[in-house]
Amino acid sequence: MAARKQLFHPDDVKAKIQTSQLINRLTEHALSELPIMDASQVNAAKILIGKVLPDVKAVEHSGELNLRHSLTDMSDEELAAIAVGKA
Repeated sequence: MAARKQLFHPDDVKAKIQTSQLINRLTEHALSELPIMDASQVNAAKILIGKVLPDVKAVEHSGELNLRHSLTDMSDEELAAIAVGKA
């Protein structure tokens, strides 16, 4: 096996590993028949995960959408170029 370039994990990698372990533990707790974690452990895990992963929130677009052409004004060639991803 080749030697590792870095002999230690950077802090951001450590945080990701710890977060994935917390998520695994919460998932195991949620899917098990018997509780694995008590309420304070679940709450602490949620708080720690919240510090690393952002909450998913709705984003509202503000501004105008200026279309160059409407689809009905485009030629068949322009529409074909868009369909193949060249435009």
